[in-house]
Amino acid sequence: MLRILGLVVAVEAALETATLPTSIPRPSTKNVSNVFHNNTSPDNITITADGRSLLVDGRRWFPVDGELHFTRVPRFMWREELRRVKAGGLDQVATYVFWNHHEELRGDYDFSGRRDLRAFLETARDVGLKVLLRLGPWSHGEAKNGGHPDWVLGDDEPCGAKLRSLDARYMACVDAWFGRLSSELAGLFWRDGGPVWAVQLDNEIGDWKYLLGLREIALSYDIAPAAFTKTGWPNPDAGYPARYPMLPFFGGYADASWTNDMKDQIQANTFEFHKGPMMLLGEGPDPTCPGCYPLVPGFPWLDVEMGGGMNSDYNHRTHLEPLDMEALALCTVGGGSNGVGYYMYHGGNNPHSKQHDVAGDALRDAPNVTLQESAWSAAGTQNPTTSSSYDYFAPLGEFGQPRGHYHGLKALHLMLRAWGDVLADAVPVPGGGDDGPTALRWAARASPAGTFLFVNNYQRGATLPPKTDVRFALERGDATLAVPSNDSAPLTIDANASFVWPVDVALPVGRIAWATAQLLTQTDGVVFLLETPGFSEVALDLGSAALETTAARTDEGGVAVLRGVKPSLAPFATIRENGREVSLVLLAAEYVDRVWTDEDASPRRVFVSSSGTLFVLPDGDRVDLRLDDGNARATLLVCPPPAGGTGVFGAVDEVDLPALDPPRPAVRLVKPFATPVRSIPVVKSSGKPREPDLDDWLGAAEYEINVTLPPGAEWRLRVDYAGDAARVLFEDRLLTDNWYTGYETSGGLEVGLSFLADENPGLLGGTTTLRRRGPRGPPGER
Repeated sequence: MLRILGLVVAVEAALETATLPTSIPRPSTKNVSNVFHNNTSPDNITITADGRSLLVDGRRWFPVDGELHFTRVPRFMWREELRRVKAGGLDQVATYVFWNHHEELRGDYDFSGRRDLRAFLETARDVGLKVLLRLGPWSHGEAKNGGHPDWVLGDDEPCGAKLRSLDARYMACVDAWFGRLSSELAGLFWRDGGPVWAVQLDNEIGDWKYLLGLREIALSYDIAPAAFTKTGWPNPDAGYPARYPMLPFFGGYADASWTNDMKDQIQANTFEFHKGPMMLLGEGPDPTCPGCYPLVPGFPWLDVEMGGGMNSDYNHRTHLEPLDMEALALCTVGGGSNGVGYYMYHGGNNPHSKQHDVAGDALRDAPNVTLQESAWSAAGTQNPTTSSSYDYFAPLGEFGQPRGHYHGLKALHLMLRAWGDVLADAVPVPGGGDDGPTALRWAARASPAGTFLFVNNYQRGATLPPKTDVRFALERGDATLAVPSNDSAPLTIDANASFVWPVDVALPVGRIAWATAQLLTQTDGVVFLLETPGFSEVALDLGSAALETTAARTDEGGVAVLRGVKPSLAPFATIRENGREVSLVLLAAEYVDRVWTDEDASPRRVFVSSSGTLFVLPDGDRVDLRLDDGNARATLLVCPPPAGGTGVFGAVDEVDLPALDPPRPAVRLVKPFATPVRSIPVVKSSGKPREPDLDDWLGAAEYEINVTLPPGAEWRLRVDYAGDAARVLFEDRLLTDNWYTGYETSGGLEVGLSFLADENPGLLGGTTTLRRRGPRGPPGER
């Protein structure tokens, strides 16, 4: 329980005050109850929702979802990449079904190889991930025509002139497509014991009657998820009923690649907390919050498109930093969202067009015939994207490589997996004043089982100044709780800091009254916190329990305040009462990329890996490690320790690896630029500059890269270049491409040689030859 602490302030500070609710109203189920059908699994587990959150078997569920497009990943890599997704703390994967990837030619369906939808869903089920299936028929996702096959837009209008409408000819085409899809989906829905609990129809459209028409077709073919969903923007057309049988999902991005402007598009409101309560209460639109969307009362706020990164288009070279995505996610959760979903979480590598993927075809991989959106797309936004790469600067890149925000976001995800049911029951409480650069941006989320304090002093494109002499005052009724203690020095919140701290959170024994460190995860008898650099205070409400601690302890207002808590692999505190005990471990901030969990184990297993470990991938009693090329020895600590072990951790035997000396490729200029400086045309219909065409590429500089690759490793080739754009080919087949965006190392041009080897025989066999082509931009540009 919150206690009134000392009212005499020992050190003057600027109080940041928020009033917590004394009681939390029971959420309504009036409208959302109309959404769920076929929502009980064979083992009698039911998915439903109320106006606050999703529920699984009656327990609040805070889903952590990430987008991975199965047709943009080679089939033989699916299991590995889904395991990496799950290791990032996710429990759900979302994927588009792009119509043109499966029926490029009318009536010629292809569900083979990386297009095998059924096999992908079965793999997701086997890995232990739920699935949100985004079915179309129109998807966007930077697919050509938004996913509509070219023939749908044919001059003879086989599907009518009014696409994405209730037009009878268009719906007849959709009917045939959904009918074929249904055989791939049979037996894979939640009611069948399958992973697919939700199906999204179309994408970002306000015609709610059209969406109901799609739902009717889907149900006629027994496409029957627990819930149909829709993206909640733009606002629905007039007449939208409150009891609409679809679950809305939302999103937000750190930038906007679809703009015509080359400058950064700063989405400032995504780094603020104030939009959340407005969405939850359905009070919008609000002129003070132009990026907010109103939510019909009775529905939870769930996200499916929080930017996990951002695509770079030819006309808008997005350059992001990991903190962009980490702060965005923190503000979204702190503002009240009860489901995070990243678009994209795993980058992609586009499949080849079946029409021209033939050796000797003059149009093979020409930008105007690929399945990716381009200036030549017949319909849609005509964003000039790369022809093959859909890297998106996602937490996991185009070839599964982890980026900084993979680990930064993982810390939040692990907390949500361990305390998501508590947070999902917590209502948002705005803190602070305005969102100007001098104000501290913060919010709280309060529930009977615990309160979480969110702070963000980061914004893309600006440096928010440090906030000094800060003390938080959380008021509930007549009680006020101060964080940190009134007897402690006030806080300085550094520029670029963002974090979430626990307040009044229950432990297996006692409670955390507050901590200036982030809850990370927990297992049987051990709670792990992650250091927030510069802070070291933990206060415990012990009741009648006994405390053993290595930190300096003072008793203040009925709680034990521990100061000078130092990060360590050993507990800094152990609480005992009536034969029960819990140990608290504070891990150093730099361990953020070294902590992993096995959420399928009971109790949960927590791993701490040695430096240089890229992934820890549990699989029952087996644990697979993925290490960087400079790591010849790996160690792994596990909690609870193996049988017979003592202490918090047990050590898995050290693993010695054969030394790998990555070969250095030999690069040879084959052909210099054969064309003059490119004059960039502007597409009249879109106003966007047009990317290079096939003639431009044929006139580009060409290099041959030769490298002999020893077995026993996952190989990627990184290419640093100066130019406007580049393509990498093998045997005249496009492997990947890149618009120059200024990334150094992570985010630049890379080629997943092992990743693509199964679809490109000979790519790893002995000497590999690659070609890089890069048309020049104007003089002085890179």
